[in-house]
Amino acid sequence: MRSFLLTLSLLTLAAAPLALAEDGRIGPDRSETANGRVLKPAGRMTTVGNLPTGGALTPDGRFFWAIDSGQGHDDATIVGVATGKVVQVLPLPGAYGAVAFSRDGRRAYVSGESKGGDTPTGPTKGDAGDVVHVFDVEPGNGTATERDPIAVPATMGGSGQINSLPPSTSPKGWPEGIAVTPDGKTLVVALNQADQAAVIDVASGSGTLVGVGKYPFGAVIGEDGKTAYVSNELDGTVSVLDIAARKVTATIKGLGGAMGDANSHPEGMVVDPGRHRLYVAVTNRDLIAYVDTKTNAVTRTVSVARPAALGAQPVALSLTPDGQTLLAADAGEDALAVIALAQRTHSRRVAKVPSRSAIRRGDTKVRFTQACGGPSGAQVRRYIRTVRSTRSSSRASRERASLPKRVACRATAANELVGRVPTAAYPTGVAVTPDGKRLVWVAAKGLGAGPNPLYSFYGSSPYGQYVPQRLLGRVGVLAMPKDFQVRAFPDSAPPANATAPPVGTPLRSGGPIKHVFYIVRENRTYDQIFGSEPRGDGDPSLQLFDDNGAPKPTGGVTPNAHALARSYPLLDHFYADSEVSVDGHVITSGGVANDYVQRALAANYSGRGRAFDFGIFPVTFGPNAFVFDQASRQGITFRNYGEQGAGTTPFGNDGRPTYGNVMANVDPAYPGNIQIGCVVRRTPGVPVEQANVQCTHDSAMVNGTGEFALGRAGIFANQLALQDAQGTVPAFNYLILPNDHTNGSLAGGFTPKALIADNDLGLGQIVDAISHSSIWSSSAIIVVEDDSQDGADHVDAHREPAFVISPWAKTGGAVVHTRYDQYSALRTAEMLLGLDPLNLNDALATPMYDAFRTDGKPDTKPYSAIVPQQSLTETNPDSGTQAQLSSRLPLNAMDAVPQAVLDQLLWRSVYGEHSTPPAPGPNASPVEHARAVRAWELLREGKVVPATGGGDD
Repeated sequence: MRSFLLTLSLLTLAAAPLALAEDGRIGPDRSETANGRVLKPAGRMTTVGNLPTGGALTPDGRFFWAIDSGQGHDDATIVGVATGKVVQVLPLPGAYGAVAFSRDGRRAYVSGESKGGDTPTGPTKGDAGDVVHVFDVEPGNGTATERDPIAVPATMGGSGQINSLPPSTSPKGWPEGIAVTPDGKTLVVALNQADQAAVIDVASGSGTLVGVGKYPFGAVIGEDGKTAYVSNELDGTVSVLDIAARKVTATIKGLGGAMGDANSHPEGMVVDPGRHRLYVAVTNRDLIAYVDTKTNAVTRTVSVARPAALGAQPVALSLTPDGQTLLAADAGEDALAVIALAQRTHSRRVAKVPSRSAIRRGDTKVRFTQACGGPSGAQVRRYIRTVRSTRSSSRASRERASLPKRVACRATAANELVGRVPTAAYPTGVAVTPDGKRLVWVAAKGLGAGPNPLYSFYGSSPYGQYVPQRLLGRVGVLAMPKDFQVRAFPDSAPPANATAPPVGTPLRSGGPIKHVFYIVRENRTYDQIFGSEPRGDGDPSLQLFDDNGAPKPTGGVTPNAHALARSYPLLDHFYADSEVSVDGHVITSGGVANDYVQRALAANYSGRGRAFDFGIFPVTFGPNAFVFDQASRQGITFRNYGEQGAGTTPFGNDGRPTYGNVMANVDPAYPGNIQIGCVVRRTPGVPVEQANVQCTHDSAMVNGTGEFALGRAGIFANQLALQDAQGTVPAFNYLILPNDHTNGSLAGGFTPKALIADNDLGLGQIVDAISHSSIWSSSAIIVVEDDSQDGADHVDAHREPAFVISPWAKTGGAVVHTRYDQYSALRTAEMLLGLDPLNLNDALATPMYDAFRTDGKPDTKPYSAIVPQQSLTETNPDSGTQAQLSSRLPLNAMDAVPQAVLDQLLWRSVYGEHSTPPAPGPNASPVEHARAVRAWELLREGKVVPATGGGDD
């Protein structure tokens, strides 16, 4: 009992306490993430390496291997279960989370990816990837020694190899799930990008490829030792393999429940030999599917979803040794789901209450019995002291009456979701020791990165200051809880819309706001724009682009941002939930980066040859796709101006019935995400106006007739004027405005300040057009960045500038310190229009109530755009270090240049070529840091940085 109470003291993730929420700040020191969850993991924790995306117990249950798969030092970290100590760290060139052991525990196999931009802590083998790493394990102390890896057969033509932009020129098969037969002679390896499984003879290393479904993920061996099961993410099926015959004998369908199998993402699996079952975690459906292994039929599905929406994302499974309990690692809710497989009643050890006469005779020994309710030993001892210290029988009677009574045990039904055990952020693995006494979990994102005050991107830093070294996973160990203990854990997520709506708020469906304009910009932090704004939580030393009239060199660039923050509320604690653009755009438009994206992002950005498919190909879509699909389902009118990362390409059609309507409402004239600034490099010395250069502006020019022409703002304003005249303005309008990304210091191209000013004017002109239309009194404009990446910010590198602009928004210099995030912005837009949430993230998000007025008196004063003092046509010099660096960077591709590199170019373009840029802020993206390290290596070698994050494809 005492150990369990200690575990209870380490509990759960819940809504942020008011004491922490008042100032809007977040961070690991508060255990609070950008989305407002407060992490309180159950169990003793051990810190492991970068982004462990899987792990497993050794067969004797004494050691847990966490497979670290991030952008920094990939490795296998071996943790002693009893002690919590790290026994050994085995360097790997690249990993993807899978590990399997031979039955005797003397051999371990780990999925191996290429080295890419990784910097291992020691010598590695199989640096080219597409291998299975092989380790001899010493059972006595748990340490391991690496043997030569086994290469998987070469592959070509799989979905993951083809579905990449640009197409891969050196396709990888991508070993993921691994299983070893009971005799230890054969491996079955799921090749995620190849649509194949490799059946490999361990002794010879020879392998045979077997075609399975699309994007195979997991592999397990059946109870007969002769059958293997491979889960297929995109098809939503499981392939049944005859290992000896090297062929698929059946395909298990029906895993996805009522929403269907397509893109349901079955991932982790476990075999239950006692019931002849296979359990499958269906990640994109929040389901656990039960499969009869005799008939290969799905006999039941159990939901681990929360009432609010899908998004728990079960990714890995484990079965207790007695076969009575199934556990699922739910990455999307930072918890383990506990499912009873049979009806049972649990009791616990409680103290018996001795009679008063026995106590007065001197019998004060506390005895215990098994029950479901009753007093603890401490409570009974207090009662004994009361009886001994008083002659008042009434006082003793009152004390006895206050003791908890024995109550009937609550039965647990078969297949009941008993409850959830809280973990650190993003659990990716779960296991139970063979004696059934300990529960072990691994979480990929730990507690966050935390501040890194000694970090310097441009020079040397002490070990541990690099962000990838700080964003570390955790392995947790606790006593296997009983059912009543599981139920005692506080809930692992806040209730939907936990903030009570203020009386009179216009933030409601059917309220005065009928039109939402949702604008997504690119890559800036709060301090870069508002660092010198005295009303907010800013750091003036990090200011990069300031108001008209502000001192040079920062002044004159962003007058509209500053004017809008004075006219409408200044939001100084708004955070990105994304790391970079590839997850940023699927989050702003879909509210979730699914498990496939979470794993693949790190591998792609570290240059290991992983496909670039984010938001483009269906495997990267969330369970309900995107906000445009939801609007289609509910019959709410919408228009998409430029967003290409939301399934709105010819590659995005997965057969969903909404696809046609989504595509029909994409504005064909509005430039998309890849058109940022000038997309074609010109010859140095040739003026922009004379060169064959295509430049895309965010701001609009006004032609001789007084109409808007050119630029995103002009295209939108013309469309809005036409719709306004016809009474057809859509309810939901999604616009990208990406030129604040800039093109760096590319010789002869527009300077960063010119492009930032262009973006600022474009924003001002869009607000101008809406506020002068007839629908202004019923409109709200919500402005976010797709990500902040790892720019300088003294609070958190995920903090970004955001706006709520509306007659119904607060005015008069209001400052809102409330913590909001990208999910908050999406949920606010949904609530205004009556859109259902897409998933758990936006369903549980904090609505932006504090940004809106509650007096019922809208201020309909229109806004007039302000022309920046900064020239919008200022160009970079044709020579110099910054121009030379920029010439070797992929500046014509969105976010292909690592943000730390681009931030240096921006800083020095403003403050001079010899100035020292600040370091990224606390909690900066490990993805971006790793990309930047690789980019600097290539630049120092005089090489061109490719458009895929420093990789070889």
